[in-house]
Amino acid sequence: MEFYLFDFLKKIFKVHNWLTLIYVVLNVTIITFFIRLFYTENIYLAVLIGCLLYFISLVVALSSIGEWLLRKECKCIPLESKKKRKPTRYLKETTMYQRLEPLFNEVVDKARGKKKYLPEKITLFYQESSTINAFALGRKTICVTEGIMTLSDEEIKGVLGHELGHISNHDTDFVLFVIVGNIIISTIIYVIKICAYLFMKLFQLMSYTITFASQKLGVIINNIGVGIYNLAVRIFNFFIWLFTKLGMLLISKIKRNQEFKADNFSKEIGYRDGLLSFFNKLLIIEKSTKRETNIFAILNSSHPKTKKRIENLLKA
Repeated sequence: MEFYLFDFLKKIFKVHNWLTLIYVVLNVTIITFFIRLFYTENIYLAVLIGCLLYFISLVVALSSIGEWLLRKECKCIPLESKKKRKPTRYLKETTMYQRLEPLFNEVVDKARGKKKYLPEKITLFYQESSTINAFALGRKTICVTEGIMTLSDEEIKGVLGHELGHISNHDTDFVLFVIVGNIIISTIIYVIKICAYLFMKLFQLMSYTITFASQKLGVIINNIGVGIYNLAVRIFNFFIWLFTKLGMLLISKIKRNQEFKADNFSKEIGYRDGLLSFFNKLLIIEKSTKRETNIFAILNSSHPKTKKRIENLLKA
């Protein structure tokens, strides 16, 4: 773990990753602010504790625990032959496993045969979604959607090769870093939300007591407590959403370069034609689907245009 963490930190501190470093500074600054607010007024001690807490959260994010948390967040379901399935899922999951597992094993073996770095025991998961998608998480997780079953075997292998490329190049660390790396901030905000909830309950208790003397005043106090709680929840939920969006925005340029490298990985291990066929299908879908045009959708687009990816694959 320590060598893996050291390798990750080396990549973070490269010149072209300076935007990611801004996100690190923002994380530490916010943690330090809360420490000063609730624990100590000594700015140096607050910064020291903030850096230590952030380092601990980073270790957790890059561990199997962080990967497990992210799988839970993305609702990834294990695609295994021996797991007990619910009757309603048995046919669907058995069909998916019987088709995808051999394709997955073939691509992994092909990648290892080309002397590409891959960790041991990479596991295939699936997500209940009709959209055609696949993504890699952490170091040992690849998740596909149910929609991928509409692709041909060669297209699926091309997509799996691409996701293995992300794992081989350690690209998934940055997403894990953004989503789970701010676990300390999320925990602090969660505690504040609990305090707001208890504050609301206190107001409700007061309203019940006052109702005996004045029903109208009791209702007013109850509404004040509920209103404060709802406002606090909305503010902090928006803060977490905005902060995560900001993190993804800051690493978006890095991620676009990573997509080209992952495409080349799939090409190098022999699945260029399958990936090209998939991109051509994706191009048709993109043309027939209205895409978001808000500022975050534009700035946070981590994937290069499909046409450019096709041109990249067609290069000799």
